[in-house]
Amino acid sequence: MKLLILYEELAGYFVSCINHFIEKYNAEVLVFRKEVNRIAPFDFSKMTEAKLLNRKKFTSQKLLTEVNNFNPDVILCGGWMYGPYLNIAKNYRQKIPVILAFDNKWKNTIKQKLLARLS
Repeated sequence: MKLLILYEELAGYFVSCINHFIEKYNAEVLVFRKEVNRIAPFDFSKMTEAKLLNRKKFTSQKLLTEVNNFNPDVILCGGWMYGPYLNIAKNYRQKIPVILAFDNKWKNTIKQKLLARLS
């Protein structure tokens, strides 16, 4: 299985989850992420099997090309704030499972309901 993860800021707990997923499913994992935040400088040296790429080093087109070359079986997109990630999700949503994930609390507000409906 090939898992593509499109994420903002990785954290230690999420890295542990990725490592467990790789071990359990013998998966190949490619992660695009923002640069490490200096305020919360997580150490990713324990992530030995996943390939981590800094999204800042890719134009939107090169990002899509890299994803196409990886040829994922499933995509996990962490949020909907970064346009190039959403374009990838749109390109693949009819072909493979695309999961949109959030780590903020659902408060059942009108704004959240509206944005969920629009998505």
